[in-house]
Amino acid sequence: MSFLLAAASIAQSVVLIAASTQGGSKTGSGFAISSTASTTRILTAAHVIDGTAAPIVFVGGPRGDHYPATVLQTDKLRDIALLEIQYRGIPTLTLDDALADSGTPVQAFGYPTLATPPGSDPKATPQPLPLGQMQLVTVSAKVDGVGEEGESILLDAPLTHGDSGGPVIDASSGKVEGMVLGLAAGYGVAHWMTGDGLAISAAALNAFLAQTGPATTPAPPAFNVAFVPNKNADISASWAQLASSAGFTVGPRSKGDGACTNAAGAATANAIVREWTEEGVFAFVVTDCSGAVYYQDYIDMDPSALPNACRLIGRAFLGHVDTHRAEWQTLLKFGIAVDPRQNPYLALMSVGRNPFGQLVVTHIFRDGPADRAGLRRGDAIVKIDGQPTRALADQYISKLLDEPSVTLIVDREEQESTVKVTLRRFADLTADGPIPR
Repeated sequence: MSFLLAAASIAQSVVLIAASTQGGSKTGSGFAISSTASTTRILTAAHVIDGTAAPIVFVGGPRGDHYPATVLQTDKLRDIALLEIQYRGIPTLTLDDALADSGTPVQAFGYPTLATPPGSDPKATPQPLPLGQMQLVTVSAKVDGVGEEGESILLDAPLTHGDSGGPVIDASSGKVEGMVLGLAAGYGVAHWMTGDGLAISAAALNAFLAQTGPATTPAPPAFNVAFVPNKNADISASWAQLASSAGFTVGPRSKGDGACTNAAGAATANAIVREWTEEGVFAFVVTDCSGAVYYQDYIDMDPSALPNACRLIGRAFLGHVDTHRAEWQTLLKFGIAVDPRQNPYLALMSVGRNPFGQLVVTHIFRDGPADRAGLRRGDAIVKIDGQPTRALADQYISKLLDEPSVTLIVDREEQESTVKVTLRRFADLTADGPIPR
């Protein structure tokens, strides 16, 4: 089937969205992503419906049938919204499961709000169109690059108001490669992105849709991340959006630098997130409970663009999370980021040497195998599987602690006891349910 015929079919999946807000009315685009016997779900940009709880979806353009939409979910950091209408006659589009390569020919579909009046000079300044005169427009482009750790794709074609929320279609496969967000310059990223058009990638759309399943509500303090407070209210709001998108809750900052427990030793968080500005640089760091850096990023920015810097770094962080899912799961669950390819078995404890050369437990990760076996921070490990630890090299100790099970002789307050630790594989540690995003 030629792309011309495919484009005609794709056009039936693209809708016009109108929203009335206190500041007036605005329009955008969207596309059908799934349907049931009586409903259709539609993806659009969150900023298209921002400020209203009752957007209207026009099927077949402004003169077609229109339906009130229910807002099911929004992700303001990624700028995505999921709507539902009581109508099932719209063909649905398929999201690609791979990131588009640079140079991929694509087509962007949308209902622009600006157009050059018929018969006028093509170079004339486009004029605003009334709702009734808007038409579906297809723009040919190429993918110009990838940004924000795969969260965004760049297009070499300029877009305009009203295109936001429209699909970006691979010209060969007919699959959705992304969703239009607007102009890169309009998002304040022209200094580090090339290309005029900015779209959220299909990978980010898939990650967003994965959040729409049954919600998992962990008992506190599971999946809790402590943020260092920021005096800027806009920045604080950006972190709240990041927490919602990444699947953790924002808890109180723990006492001490890098600790995830309070003065009484109770767990308060699974990780620490910090950010700061210095000499025109905005920095963002995520550390685990031992203080080891899990993720860090920075961006040069104008002080007036702080909230935008938060959004850009936040989206890049979400892209990192999606490509390092295993490490993120263990960070949220146990307070330590673990790569299962490097750690076949996990005790989930840290060890070190005290001033007397004894091997001691320096940290126990909550609800891990070592914790369940009854080990505590400060315990001296005298023997591992019958071998005295004082004479063992640290590299050999690491190998001994990477077995299916180990038997430890532990000295606690000058009393020795035998502790058997059953180590677990990464897959088993996370088999009790999905980590919520």
